[in-house]
Amino acid sequence: MAKAPGKWYNSPVMNKNVVAVCFFLSVALGNAQEGTRLYDIIDSVSSKRIRADVTRLVGFGTRHTLSDTLSETRGIGAARRWIKNEFESISSACQDCLDVFYQKNLVKAGENERIIRDVQVVNVVAIQKGTKYPNRYIIMSGDIDSRVSDPNNFTSDSPGANDNASGMAGTLEAARVLSHYRFDNSIMYVGLSGEEQGLFGGKGLAAYAKDKNWEIIGILNNDMIGNIRGVDGVISNRDFRIFSEPVPPNETEAERRAEQAHAARPVLGRGHVGDIGLRRGDVAGHGPGDHARQEQQRQRVRARHQQIAARRPGQAEHDHRPAPISVAEGAQQRRGDELGQRIRRHQQRYHHRRGAEMLGIERQQRNHDAEADQVDEDDEKQQLHEGPAAEGRARPEGAGRVDITALS
Repeated sequence: MAKAPGKWYNSPVMNKNVVAVCFFLSVALGNAQEGTRLYDIIDSVSSKRIRADVTRLVGFGTRHTLSDTLSETRGIGAARRWIKNEFESISSACQDCLDVFYQKNLVKAGENERIIRDVQVVNVVAIQKGTKYPNRYIIMSGDIDSRVSDPNNFTSDSPGANDNASGMAGTLEAARVLSHYRFDNSIMYVGLSGEEQGLFGGKGLAAYAKDKNWEIIGILNNDMIGNIRGVDGVISNRDFRIFSEPVPPNETEAERRAEQAHAARPVLGRGHVGDIGLRRGDVAGHGPGDHARQEQQRQRVRARHQQIAARRPGQAEHDHRPAPISVAEGAQQRRGDELGQRIRRHQQRYHHRRGAEMLGIERQQRNHDAEADQVDEDDEKQQLHEGPAAEGRARPEGAGRVDITALS
């Protein structure tokens, strides 16, 4: 939906969201060059650059998937060319470390009610190859396109500062920061198109990844990052939210594939994304553009749990005993637990470091104040000591006298 730029990204909140994304990426991708340099990565994120990117994207007027593609200043064509130029500039700064290209797929009129004519859905992709596992990818994506309330109105202004220039700006900033480091696995930075019209950009990228036999090991989708007011009305600028649809541990492969087919998200799975999305797998987005699918997803999850419990004896709906899992599932759970522990350790180290820095600054201030107080006290003592003696000393000749003749 369209919203003009405002104060929601003119603060450390937007910066924190991108910091969180970079943090998760750096942990998931393994050690950077010369060991883990999480603090350097975090400190490199610039809220000023993010704000400038959001403002630039808003300046294209509308980024509707069916909007103008020929103008240099308006429409999705101008927007995606600018994004590609930004990725290419980032690549030049890291000695051509990114492979930047367009990934396109043609969507025919009538594919759904939001595709009223044939349109090329064009994603902007920048790939940073891993040093050890170049065919393993972690995808970071943001949606390029925007729209007004009428999904088929592709001419009216639709600035889309929050939805989703913020997410695209976060992806660009992550590329700027992380491109200066080397990781074991590859990173794919993506600007997705066609999301508001029905997740067509994500669907096309999924098919492209399948054709290339890429191994997708994780996805972080930035969707409306930087907001500080939650859906429950709670306002906080000290937290970020991660949305990932829960999956029952005893879900079978057939059930997983059936859910994928139902969600129309082949290859990479599904998941709902809010401020920052840590997905089980889905480059597409989280709904056909109206961002009101949470309850439907929860209902599907509950129904799936009930179906599984009904099929498996001894697993009644209210029976909370853990279901037996396979060796592979157990190994996957352990890997998830280990990743969670690593993240918590890095968080603790970061907070300890920041706490130590603040404590050091506070101590320096106290020492400075104490030294200033001592200097003032010494001056007072010097004045008290010199006062009586000064009165007893003889004045220089002529001191204190006024020459009357000079006044006449």
